Amino acid sequence: MVVLNQLELESLAQWVNDELSGAQLQQIFSFNEGLVFVFYKFKTYSLVLDLQMTRPWIYLTEANLSFMKKKTPWPVQVFLTSHAENLRLNEVLVQHEYGRVLKFSLGNAHKVVTLQFIMIPKMVNLIVESEIRY
Repeated sequence: MVVLNQLELESLAQWVNDELSGAQLQQIFSFNEGLVFVFYKFKTYSLVLDLQMTRPWIYLTEANLSFMKKKTPWPVQVFLTSHAENLRLNEVLVQHEYGRVLKFSLGNAHKVVTLQFIMIPKMVNLIVESEIRY
């Protein structure tokens, strides 16, 4: 797979928004190279964040990917499970000022969790923030 360019990333973000806006995050699990987010919106979707350093990738599928699950979770998976599970996906944005960075916003009336997926080769990272609303 080739690394996505800016236009492809914007198109992908719009497509994920169209498919998953309002979907509930049911489960998060890690695999050797990344994380899988399982959403439900009339049917089950798996959003895969592949964190390979040379070729970061994201894709959405209706396939059940539980066979990929690692036995020992990553620390970010544990954090996301406790803070983001059962929240709804509000939006997916491309952060143009940072280059190839996708920002996912999940939340409800009381909590907002944001994920920044940095898809720049050799600088791949995932930044997660949780905020409680009053």
